[in-house]
Amino acid sequence: MKTRIIPTHTNTRRLLFNPRKLNIPNELARLRTFFFDLGANKGDSIMAFSGIQENTGLSTSSWFGTLPDRGPSSEWEVFAFEANPVFNTLLEQTREILKKERPNWKAHIFNESAIGTEDQVVTFHLDTINAEHSFWGSSLRESPDVIKSRKSGNGKDVQVQMYSLSRLLKENCQEGDLVIVKMDVEGTEYDLIKDALATGCNALVDIWLVEWHPGPEDVHINALGWILGEKLRKWF
Repeated sequence: MKTRIIPTHTNTRRLLFNPRKLNIPNELARLRTFFFDLGANKGDSIMAFSGIQENTGLSTSSWFGTLPDRGPSSEWEVFAFEANPVFNTLLEQTREILKKERPNWKAHIFNESAIGTEDQVVTFHLDTINAEHSFWGSSLRESPDVIKSRKSGNGKDVQVQMYSLSRLLKENCQEGDLVIVKMDVEGTEYDLIKDALATGCNALVDIWLVEWHPGPEDVHINALGWILGEKLRKWF
């Protein structure tokens, strides 16, 4: 049986699905373990998840505290996606660090690649004004920071490959695997969660770690989060 997902409010902007504590260290030997990092940015969430660099300054670092062993002897398969080309070099460095510090891990890091509901080339809008926050407003959607970037005269769009999350889950994971999905995708989480429910691939995921952002839907962010949370829990 899959792990139940417990939604917990952290602030008015974010709804985080926190897992209950997993007490299955002896079972990890028979489980394949997967970590999907959707919105990998500069690789800090991978570093925090792996435990290689705990003090990344990343707010999501606290999400990983109750998860199973991710030490040097563990075996995880990582799928990471980041569409902003400004992070290409840092993500390559992250790949090399993982290879050295976590030799048993398999890391699939997709640079200049977005995650969504289909496999196709899409337009990705860059946040060019928030360098101190790692350009956190870059998005497939017209985020407030994308709009501000354009108004400043520095707006920029790039073409990137988008991959279907549902397809990737179905092709790589199976019942009995331990699958963790972390999302920080500036509004695309609505599409991804709805598609996961529609395709049934949510049944493959043990833990969803989601940062919710204000979207075009005319629904209060926390209300929508609770609605989706209730739907997700019915599958477990």
